[in-house]
Amino acid sequence: MNAQLKNAEKTVVIRELQRKRSAVDQLQRKLNSYKCVPQTFHLFEKMAVLKEELVALANNTSELVATLQINDIVIVDYMENVELQFSRFNVLHNEIEDYIKSSR
Repeated sequence: MNAQLKNAEKTVVIRELQRKRSAVDQLQRKLNSYKCVPQTFHLFEKMAVLKEELVALANNTSELVATLQINDIVIVDYMENVELQFSRFNVLHNEIEDYIKSSR
């Protein structure tokens, strides 16, 4: 039963990471939208940095999901990485929302 509980927890974490990965794709599309065209050099630089950070976050999240999907991986060993991914996503999401507000 304990193994089933750990597998269920692992499945939940993997699904949540996959949702965050999909959300990163949505943020990338949002940044590429005509509504987010930078009007100043500062905003142009900021957009470039945000796009780079999104690519890095997407890659890291995909790698973490692939690692966690290995059958003999124990989720507890990776919880710090998972929490870091969630934290990075939240910070980046807020920065993108701030950028969008300032670009209008």
